[in-house]
Amino acid sequence: IKPRDPAATAAPEVNLPIINFAYNSAQLTPDSRRVLDQLALALQSDQLGTFRFVIEGHTDASGTEDYNLQLSQRRAEAVSSYLSERNIDPSRLQIVGKGESELYDPNDGLAPINRRVKVINLGQS
Repeated sequence: IKPRDPAATAAPEVNLPIINFAYNSAQLTPDSRRVLDQLALALQSDQLGTFRFVIEGHTDASGTEDYNLQLSQRRAEAVSSYLSERNIDPSRLQIVGKGESELYDPNDGLAPINRRVKVINLGQS
C-alpha cells in the first residue's frame, strides 16, 4: 500500500483476495489472519502510521442484493475489528460494504475470488 499521490486521480488501493471468506461467511480464515497480521505491521510503520484507509467488503453474486450488501459490511467489519485488535486505531479505518456491485471477476459472478476485501489509502489524517 503506497501513500496517496496528490496528482493521482484515484486513491491507491489493494485488492486482498487472499483475505478470503467461505461462502455465506464473514469469519476470517487462519490464512487471512496471517495476512492481516502483516497488514497491521505495515499500517503501524512510519510510512503509513498517519494514513487513513477504507476497508471495503465484497461478495460474489449469489444471494439477494440486500443480503450481499449486509454480508459485505460484516466482512469489512471483521477485518477492521481484527486490525483494531492489533493496535490499529479504528478511527483510521472507514468500513464500507459493497455487496456484489464490484466483482473482482465479472465474467464469473460466483467465483470465490469475488469474496474479498479491498483496502484503499485515503491519505494522511
